[in-house]
Amino acid sequence: MKTLDTFNPITVFIFYVFAIGIPMFTFDPVIAAASLLFGIVFDVVSSGKFGKKYIFVFVLFAVFSLINPIFNQKGTTALFFINDIPITLESLIYGIVSSCAISAVIVWFFTFSSIMTSEKIMYLFGRISPKIALVISMVLRFVPLYLKNYTETENALKCLGLYKTDTFLGILRLKSRAFSSILTRCTEDGIITADSMEVRGYGKGKRTFFSLFTFKRLDALFCISFIVLGILSFIFVKDMQFYPKMSDSAVLYTNTIGYISYGILIMIPTFIKITEGIRWKLLLSKI
Repeated sequence: MKTLDTFNPITVFIFYVFAIGIPMFTFDPVIAAASLLFGIVFDVVSSGKFGKKYIFVFVLFAVFSLINPIFNQKGTTALFFINDIPITLESLIYGIVSSCAISAVIVWFFTFSSIMTSEKIMYLFGRISPKIALVISMVLRFVPLYLKNYTETENALKCLGLYKTDTFLGILRLKSRAFSSILTRCTEDGIITADSMEVRGYGKGKRTFFSLFTFKRLDALFCISFIVLGILSFIFVKDMQFYPKMSDSAVLYTNTIGYISYGILIMIPTFIKITEGIRWKLLLSKI
């Protein structure tokens, strides 16, 4: 079944460059909201579940949205006052838009980490810089591994009954001990990995690469499509001005081409996944 993760890594990487880069470098509420919405949709369609990780995303979104109007009093439209501190409409909307953009980038990185495996990273960067490729692949591998090990270590310490978990001080000691254990383990594993790669001669002389990935015509077609849509989005989407007063709504009409281009761009993976799923079920029904 043809999905985004079955395409050539170059095609996938180009898609994520524009899907993540556009909301990062263009400050527009429509782009930020669309990126967050379709990022979540793509992740849910791909994984088949709405994970607990989105609790963190929504909490981050809420916190960032509230922090900006409290510490930033720019803007001309005061909504209300808290201890003589004006909460302005412009700073509130600015905080919501920036939180939306940050959350969208995090959500897209969720899907990126599940699709771009260490083999694909090595395929992309191995010939350019083997050391950078190794570092990136190790990060993608060890971060989720050590998060899992941290949970296992914390549960083991709880079962041993060494720390009380009914007081704040006890919980703090438990988490500190678990973190210290994982930090020590990370250091040891890093030294072992470095020695192992040095013994194997990694980074010395020319290296040959073997890969099962092939660049097909369909990959070329999607690469061109992603590049064209991404460039159109960058060209036609203009940053909205929030201070001292928000831009006129007429700006939305000048950004229409950019909105449509970016919307098509980020909908392509979800569309492919859904259509291939329907096609697969139709084929199974004919058996």
